Amino acid sequence: MGAGCRATGIWWITAGASVGGMRMSSQGWGEQLKLEGFEQALSAPSKQSWINDARIVIRNLALESLHTGHPFTSEHVIAQIGLPAGEIGQHRNNQVGALMGTLGRQGKLRAVGKVKASRAPSHAAPLTLWVGTELSGGI
Repeated sequence: MGAGCRATGIWWITAGASVGGMRMSSQGWGEQLKLEGFEQALSAPSKQSWINDARIVIRNLALESLHTGHPFTSEHVIAQIGLPAGEIGQHRNNQVGALMGTLGRQGKLRAVGKVKASRAPSHAAPLTLWVGTELSGGI
């Protein structure tokens, strides 16, 4: 299936590995892990209040973008309701990207480009530019 180092806890999957009887490419495996991460981040009980608030903000931004044509990013959401954990920290605010990515996969948001993050703690990381779709009212 894969290879790794028990001492460091770092494991990797070799391309073409079989998992549960399914052969996975390295790209397919990475995509599966991403989706599992989204699910885990969005099911965190301590973050449900933030997720509910974020859905309202994202729906409003998406519907506004339908009328104006102006895209938005996760920074627009954070500016309105803050970070899920309330502070910066590695793996503490995964709900932001997980929620927006999930809504994009559901067709409720549409990616139209990338822009560099303007928040200093984000170190100019690439952010997806989103616009609403006809399904955005269902966010």
